[in-house]
Amino acid sequence: MAMFFTITAMTSVYSVHAIATSATIISPPQQYNQKLAHTYSNMLEGHLAQNFSIYRSVRILLSNYPEHVNEIVAAAIKKQPQATPGIVNAAMRTEPALTEDTLNVALALQPQQFKRIIKTALATEPAYADQIVLTASRFRPQSTSEILRVALKTEPSMSDAIVRSAASSQPEKLWDFVISAVKQVPSAAEQIFTGITAWFTGDNMDPTIKAEQLKKPQWREVIVSAINAGVKKEDVSELARKVKLSDEELAELYRQQQRKKQPNQS
Repeated sequence: MAMFFTITAMTSVYSVHAIATSATIISPPQQYNQKLAHTYSNMLEGHLAQNFSIYRSVRILLSNYPEHVNEIVAAAIKKQPQATPGIVNAAMRTEPALTEDTLNVALALQPQQFKRIIKTALATEPAYADQIVLTASRFRPQSTSEILRVALKTEPSMSDAIVRSAASSQPEKLWDFVISAVKQVPSAAEQIFTGITAWFTGDNMDPTIKAEQLKKPQWREVIVSAINAGVKKEDVSELARKVKLSDEELAELYRQQQRKKQPNQS
């Protein structure tokens, strides 16, 4: 008989989640089949008895049963909680497409290892940085700025996607994330602003975030950050047009930044 995940509240199903507090939010809680997890726990025990590492055991099981990622990862973490970052690495290397599932289970079972888990995930699969940021931000929204910083430094080539993922979890903080990203990783500024500009146009527009959500003073601060980060003038001008900042207002922002630099030039 084929095994399948149950999503209803039954005695054979555990809901894996940390208690929601101001410091920890998981949405939605991860669920896994208790009996199936117990089966994998026994299989892991057998592998360990043969001197296989927990990491190799996870990779073997996931290679054969990727559809049971929740149960396998949960069983491994419960078996060796101190090895959680390594288990995350093993699972993601085996099945990168299951990054979100792997992180949800790991973060739910070991929230105290949040930073180590996220840093491990970013180092393991930088190409999935945007998904990692989104998952981590939903789990611990008050840490989004730190998550953003680590992700941008790990995979600057995905800067616009990473910022977009962070903002998707907290749309009202889009401009905070953009400014923070530019200040922390100036080398990625141009890509970030090019992506943000495209975000508000045509088919690229994210339905959850509109330019109108930001007031003009906030957009001015965003654009000043772009100017100071050395973003090309044509890209800054394009963004200014999208957010209805006049040519005169933009020119004044450039003059203001130039005046601030003058005392340092002698």
